[in-house]
Amino acid sequence: MKRSLMGALGDLIVTAVVLSGQFLRWLVLFIRYQMRCPHHGGKSLGNKKG
Repeated sequence: MKRSLMGALGDLIVTAVVLSGQFLRWLVLFIRYQMRCPHHGGKSLGNKKG
């Protein structure tokens, strides 16, 4: 019974690590996109106004 419990716990830990890794990757990409394209610095808006 202890072995099965440890196995389930290990699977849970692996799943959590994979999910957190995917989330961190998405978060980094999102932050880079926000830094690269600020909302107040849109060239397309300036072209439309001008």
